[in-house]
Order: sequence, then structure tokens, then C-alpha cells
Amino acid sequence: MNYPYKILYFSLITENDFLEIILRNTNFAFQTYNVNSVQEANYLLENESLSFVVLDESVLTNISLDWIPKNLTLYKNVSFILYAENLSETECIDWLDLGFSDVANSFLSLKISIKREIRTRKILEEYQNNQQSLKQSSQFLRLVLDHVPAGIFWKDKKSRYMGCNKLHATA
Repeated sequence: MNYPYKILYFSLITENDFLEIILRNTNFAFQTYNVNSVQEANYLLENESLSFVVLDESVLTNISLDWIPKNLTLYKNVSFILYAENLSETECIDWLDLGFSDVANSFLSLKISIKREIRTRKILEEYQNNQQSLKQSSQFLRLVLDHVPAGIFWKDKKSRYMGCNKLHATA
């Protein structure tokens, strides 16, 4: 099965179906990967089209801190979410400033963060589809106008010329 959302859960201390449990009963299809090493995380980032990377506090305290900003920069299409129960508000803001999509401090807030990111992606995708449809409609209208055997022009409310077809332009 091809899952639209692939989620990497990177924890150095937890190996379980953590994400499957908190995302149960959601209305989107997802596949999760649980990893506990930088090598596994790097492999999946490079070889899978991941939607999300969820890091927990153990990653922050136990790996080289340059790994995080490097990957936030390399994988701009991936939403990085920090799951950290014990961070202060200032620390959360620092991590958000670094480029994390969100900082979650409970199961519920992590679920909400992922749902919010998915909703944002759907809105963006819909917007891009609408833009593409609008572009195609405009191109079709231009094609029709340019092949009508009459000169056509249009003006704004102040009677300024706004455009015309090819026949009118060459007349």
C-alpha cells in the first residue's frame, strides 16, 4: 500500500508503536518508522519520501547538535516536530526558531501538531491545484480570444485599455 504520510519517529530510548497508538482513530493513512540511531534516521531521510520526522528529547541530549539544523536545511519538504515533555517555554521557542515545525509536550499536542501539519499540506496542495486550473483556464481563454475572427479588447472602469486579442492588436 502506498501511504500518503510517512512518519519517522526518532528516539534513542523508546522502541515501540508510540506513534501508531497516538495516531489511532485519525482519518489519514500513515506509515511509521521507529529508529534509534542517527544512521537509520539518515538512511530513511535519504531513501524514503518522509512527511514528518518526530524527535524526542533523548535525541536532543545525546546526538551531535549539528545533525538537527543540517537536516532541517536539507529536507525542507519534511516537517520536523520535537516531542519534548520537559522543555521550558523559552527552550520551545529556541527550537521553533531553529526551524522545527512544532514542539509538542504531550501525546495530545503531538497528535494535534501532526494533524495541523497535514491540514496545512492539504490546503497548500489544494491551492496549488487551483492555481494550475486557473492557469489552464487563462491559457484556454487566451487561445479562444486570439482565434476569434474579430478584434476584441477590454477596458477597466475608467475606460483604460486592459488587453486585447491578436487581431485587434495588429489592426
